[in-house]
Amino acid sequence: MRIARLCLVLLLLLIPLLGGQPGVIPLAVFGVLTAFGWLGWASEREAALPKGFPLRWPFIVLIGFTLLSTFTSVYKPASVLGIWQLLLLAGAALLVGAVPLDRRQLLIGVGAFCTGVLASIAYGWYFWANWFFGQHEFSWRIGSSWINPNYYAAFLLIMLPALVMLARAAKQAAWRWGFAALAVLTLMTLVMTQSRGGVLALLVSLLFFLPAWGWAEGRLSARTIGLGVIGFVVLIGLMLLSPIGKRVLDPATRAKQLHSQMFRYYTWRGALRMTHDYPWLGSGPNTFPSAFGKYQLAGYTSNPHNIYLLAAAEMGWPGMLALLFFFGGVAWIGVQAIRQSGNDRLTRVGGIALLASLLGLLLHGMVDADWSFPGIQLTLALQAMLLWRLSGPPLLLAPKQRILLPVLSLAVALLLVLGAYAQIFAEKGRDPNNQATREQRAASYQMAMSLAPANAEYKRRASYFVPSDTGRNYLAAAMRLEPTNAASWQLRGMLNLRQQAYRDALVDFRTAQEKEPGNFVTLLGLAQASFGLEDLTTCRQALQRILDTKGTLRDTLCPIDVPVTAYAQAQYALAVLDLREKRDARGDFERTLEEVKQYQQAYKDEAYAVEQYSGSNEKQLVEKLGSLAEGQLQPTIGPAVLTDPFPQP
Repeated sequence: MRIARLCLVLLLLLIPLLGGQPGVIPLAVFGVLTAFGWLGWASEREAALPKGFPLRWPFIVLIGFTLLSTFTSVYKPASVLGIWQLLLLAGAALLVGAVPLDRRQLLIGVGAFCTGVLASIAYGWYFWANWFFGQHEFSWRIGSSWINPNYYAAFLLIMLPALVMLARAAKQAAWRWGFAALAVLTLMTLVMTQSRGGVLALLVSLLFFLPAWGWAEGRLSARTIGLGVIGFVVLIGLMLLSPIGKRVLDPATRAKQLHSQMFRYYTWRGALRMTHDYPWLGSGPNTFPSAFGKYQLAGYTSNPHNIYLLAAAEMGWPGMLALLFFFGGVAWIGVQAIRQSGNDRLTRVGGIALLASLLGLLLHGMVDADWSFPGIQLTLALQAMLLWRLSGPPLLLAPKQRILLPVLSLAVALLLVLGAYAQIFAEKGRDPNNQATREQRAASYQMAMSLAPANAEYKRRASYFVPSDTGRNYLAAAMRLEPTNAASWQLRGMLNLRQQAYRDALVDFRTAQEKEPGNFVTLLGLAQASFGLEDLTTCRQALQRILDTKGTLRDTLCPIDVPVTAYAQAQYALAVLDLREKRDARGDFERTLEEVKQYQQAYKDEAYAVEQYSGSNEKQLVEKLGSLAEGQLQPTIGPAVLTDPFPQP
């Protein structure tokens, strides 16, 4: 069992560091560790399985609905990643229950996990310190290795009650002080993520956790309640003095952040519209980013910022109930730990801590889609299983499963590893530093597609770098895999524009508009195709649709509060059309310059960070567009203006 225990320790250590990363790579790491853990388990003569595995029915129901939703999805095999992630979660949770662990070994596992938490906190504070002292520009909110500070806040939120429990119940003073220090550091880091939803969920869950803790300790008295209230008020005061206090109290900052709150509201409404079209089995696991464009009300987002709506949209309302059933299974473990009179203080307080963690996740899940990350899933499930193991459940010999379980886990790990290699090759093809040639990038994407043939995104990216006929074939395959995703039609429209096949481009852009109404890139392509066909009326209408967006939800609730380059591009194109039709174009050119200046001023703050993270070249685009527009305000107007209202930077 040494190999199995070692794999569990490494798994617990890496969850805080890798669990908040998107894509297949972290899943592949966790999958390999789980598979080798099962191999180590099977190598022992006395390999056994836990009797009465507490999450077996929640896992069976959740995996069953996920499989059904995947097989009936309009995306065909493009959504299978959700199955592998759930199978990994179930395999890791069952492994924790199957490997014999005494109290000392359980403590080693907990210590490994806490070491990972400490490493992730140190990583986050390091980048925050660099920003604070002027060496880094983007870490004013601590996010550590997680993709977003809000998701990192959710992870810390479900960890904090367990750390407090361990600090109270550990028998050795060194462990108690260590857990207490880590709990304080976790609380400080949670506040410095500046996640308003995370802090609010923490405060509400504390209202449950503190009285329940006092009850479990047998110290629930008026004096204890009074001290708890005083401590709670002091905690709120300290939080209001921290940077998150400014986000809550400062009128200017609060007004600037209002768009984030309203954007979530309209995103929820859009997600509800999506569930009306897919009420029973959803659009398919992991398909929300591809399907939501048709239903957006205030702009595009890759998730609905709500774990319940995400489950309902991707797996239907029964799938959401299956997820709630799983959460109910976790809650049952906590309740059983509290109710069993024979349990010691560690187990009873641990049950309350698990319920507090679950409550924090359920509350924070109302404003962010936390459950999609493996770090959140594994932390909650393994915390529940470790608590269950404290009660010492009996083990049953499992000769039949000795081969079956390792084989299944190896199969899942192999598929995840292939997907991870595909993601690595795709990242090489993306090459944000522009060091690879087109041929090298095309070869990278082709390798990625050979490893993950059902990934439509890889096919769309590859179409940029291959010959036109091959690119069309890739886009056609992407359309079959994701028939409601507008991106494939948009890209084929651009390909037709480059070849001056304006009629075909017009059809593609119109199809893309039906699938994602209001997309600026598609509207610009529609205008350009119409211009190529000498249909200036349709061209002007498409450009005007972009400008008519100003002041609407699509504009005012943009997730990043900066102007959009499409406004300047559309305004400039209208000016050129005015010149072509012998109208006064000076007003359009002046508005173009105003749009460019507004965008460049806003680029100094948050938009610059977005540009750096995404590898975008929008800054250079705006500068070239501005220079071009300024040049056309001169008395002499070059002939190129009359023929090309869509300059290519």
